[in-house]
Amino acid sequence: MLWIDAGEQRRVCLCGDSNVVDCRCHERDVAVLEGGARGRWVWLCACGRSRQMPLCDGSHRRVK
Repeated sequence: MLWIDAGEQRRVCLCGDSNVVDCRCHERDVAVLEGGARGRWVWLCACGRSRQMPLCDGSHRRVK
């Protein structure tokens, strides 16, 4: 899991879709809300590269 500080905006990997999002915790995914993240714990991306790059830089590819 990754802590996103209040007011901090980050690109969170959504396994193919990259956006600056507000996040809430799900069992194995990241839910997208509008706006910046506000002090939440979020699960890291499960695209297969999360250990090396938990935050998306736009280059991740969806794992099928």
